[in-house]
Amino acid sequence: MKRSIVCLLAMLWMVCATARAEEDETSKIKFADCPAAVQATFTKEAFGAKIDEVKKDVDEEDKTASYEAKVKIDNKDYVITVAEDGTLERKQLAGIGEETSVGIKLADCPTPVQTTLKREAGGAIIEEVNKETEDKKNTFSVEVKIADKTYNISVAEDGTLVSKIYIRFPAEE
Repeated sequence: MKRSIVCLLAMLWMVCATARAEEDETSKIKFADCPAAVQATFTKEAFGAKIDEVKKDVDEEDKTASYEAKVKIDNKDYVITVAEDGTLERKQLAGIGEETSVGIKLADCPTPVQTTLKREAGGAIIEEVNKETEDKKNTFSVEVKIADKTYNISVAEDGTLVSKIYIRFPAEE
């Protein structure tokens, strides 16, 4: 009986230690406590949406931090993730996954899609748009260079931003 209790206590201690370690890797902080470069990127990408709380995640291997915030843009929930140097890593409609597609011209996209792609590309030239149909829904995506960084931007047919993801190439890592 004593042996069982000791084993149970040991397992409980390990579970608590593991939970504590996971808690240390990700913490909630105030927007104002983020580095200035992170705040600037959140402000730009949120288009004026209020950000109160941010999750800070520290990669234990390379000790780099990333910051994640949930924002409401045009009555839709987005998750924005920013690297500690202010690089936008991901801006994505909550609950949506990544997709790939076939090429078409920007002019062949619905007007709401064109508007959102141009807005999110920030003046970058859009050479080709990829269109994918899945479950009878169309998604349009582009790869653009913004401030010497490459992003994949995906937009739903109604013009809703699905995601804006920084693409890291091996030479950048």
